Order: sequence, then structure tokens, then C-alpha cells
Amino acid sequence: MSKQMTEILTQRARLLAQRKTTHYELAKSFVLVRVYQERLLLDLRALSRVESHTAATPLPLMPAGLKGLCYFRGEMVSVLDLGYILGFNQPVENGFLIFTRTDPVLAFQVTEIVDLLSFTVTEQRPYQGSSPYYEALSPQGDLFLNLPQVLQNPLIKRSLKESL
Repeated sequence: MSKQMTEILTQRARLLAQRKTTHYELAKSFVLVRVYQERLLLDLRALSRVESHTAATPLPLMPAGLKGLCYFRGEMVSVLDLGYILGFNQPVENGFLIFTRTDPVLAFQVTEIVDLLSFTVTEQRPYQGSSPYYEALSPQGDLFLNLPQVLQNPLIKRSLKESL
């Protein structure tokens, strides 16, 4: 190897050694939904699909938050009123169904699908409220829904047990 080539390679090695490693923070995708006037962000990785409202068959003696059952793509799905679970006083009428990636599959009824958004963890602000169902705020003030915590709601567990 020539002296000139050795110098070039040595110079490149020094430059590479000085180069700082850039940390890239991955953004997560969320679906922004509206339940009454509340705007909520749900992690897309926890959802399997979003559909326009399908009529659910009500079941007798079921808790108020369980809208009923619907038969969707070959499986029976419990339809739950997300507003009722979060403590809102009126039922969600029509709107959309958000299907979870759980076993069994659940569908949450929401008023409206607003947008698809991406956020990094550093863009999220801490949630100061007392509800365990929210975990952070977006820069616009929308609430990030803590879906694993919502799924621990006794109403959901009871609804699933009684509907199966």
C-alpha cells in the first residue's frame, strides 16, 4: 500500500473515531379519537382495526357499559362503550368501533375518528390528573389512553366473563 493511501485511510479512521453517534428516537403512531368532547390518543400497535359502527345485539341483564355483541369477520366480539368505562355520563351513539389486539377481541365504541398522529416519548407531557386511564398529554393537550389499564377495568372483566 502506498504512503498516500495509508495517510488517506488514517485520516478517515480519525474522522470516524471523532464522529458522534446520533440517537434517533422512534416515533409511535396513534389514532386520535373523540369520545363526546374528550380527545384521546390510542397506540396503533394495540389495535387490530377500526370500523364504522356495526349494530351490536344487546344482551339482557348486562352491565350498562357493555353495548352488546356483534359478529364481525367470523368471530363474536363484545362491544363496550369507551365513554362509560372512562366515567362519562351519557352513552356513545353510533360512531366507530376500535378493535383491540386482545384475546378475546374487544371493540370500543367511540364518537369519531379524528386523525392519525405520530409522537416520540420526549414530545409527551406528564399527565397530572388522578385517573389511571390516562398516561400523558400530547403537545396539543390530547390525552394518551393507557389501554392496558383500561383493560383491567372490572366492568370489562365482568362483561367478558358474562358474555362468553
